[in-house]
Amino acid sequence: MKAEFENFTVQIGMLLVPMLQWALNLFNEHRNVIIGIGIVLGALTLAFGVHTLVTRTLAIAHDIAALATWAHNSSIVASTFSFIGSTAAAVGHTMALGASRLALLAATAAQWLLNAAMNANPIMWVVGLIALLVGAFITAWQHSETFRTIITNAWNGVRNAAMTAWNWMNGGSWMFSRPL
Repeated sequence: MKAEFENFTVQIGMLLVPMLQWALNLFNEHRNVIIGIGIVLGALTLAFGVHTLVTRTLAIAHDIAALATWAHNSSIVASTFSFIGSTAAAVGHTMALGASRLALLAATAAQWLLNAAMNANPIMWVVGLIALLVGAFITAWQHSETFRTIITNAWNGVRNAAMTAWNWMNGGSWMFSRPL
């Protein structure tokens, strides 16, 4: 088998060597043209690579611009919702102030009605006069030595009269002190 393989390689070599010689001769004869073609192909390959790089860079820039546009639009939407929320809060606050004002007006009207009813009630006139007399009594007591002397003497007289009546009722002079 080794001999057959060597025979096969020799036959391939005999076929390939003339082709390689023909290619080398062609290269030698047209060396400048083949080098020029190589330079052109290299330049085209480089240009295609640069084109691919620029295209991909532009695609990335386009994606970034789209993302920035999305972010900008999202911020506009968020700002709009914020504005709507603020407006709704302001409207709600205004409505709450209006409701509070109405409640205050209703409470004021109710107080007026209560005041009118109290002013029309004769018992309130009596209570008011009593309060006025108590106030006058307190003021006179605090500022007049003569008033304090009169009231103290009057009180002592009432107390002495009450004690005399009590003693008379408990001393056997009273008609109910005897058994029936």
